[in-house]
Amino acid sequence: MSAKRYVTLTQLAAETGLVIRSLQYIRTQEAGVLISRTRGKVTEYEQPACAISLRNREVRKHLADQKPADIDEAKARRAQADAEIAELQLAKMRGDLAPVVDMDKAVERLAMAVRSEVGGLRSRFAARVIGLQTPLEAAEVLDAMASQILAALQDAAESMADDDDVAEEAA
Repeated sequence: MSAKRYVTLTQLAAETGLVIRSLQYIRTQEAGVLISRTRGKVTEYEQPACAISLRNREVRKHLADQKPADIDEAKARRAQADAEIAELQLAKMRGDLAPVVDMDKAVERLAMAVRSEVGGLRSRFAARVIGLQTPLEAAEVLDAMASQILAALQDAAESMADDDDVAEEAA
């Protein structure tokens, strides 16, 4: 541990990096920060105790300045997060929002319906394509194929909606 030594106000200012006027203000306004003794007409300040005390004072001031801003900022972030959670819950209750897993399953089911329907087109329409003479005849066959695909998609979508209604009723 460092030995006690006493220095003048000018020496204390040089050692701590503070100006003399600031040290005079601290001495008069904040009792107990500067540890001193008086020898005759000269006031001497104990080192390193004064340097430590001044550093602690600066830390306390810094923390006091930072704390309210940090707390206010944290409260604002918390309020924002709570508002976003409430909005998401409301959107989910309205049915505007669906979990990604559910959407993935729905897209997969629709893709399977399209694949199944397209896979069966050749066998269903091969006989109708033989002997076509005009583009109009070919267009009619293609329109019928498209109608079947769209009908299969519609059926799959209605089936999924019915499954969702049953799941909501169960919950």
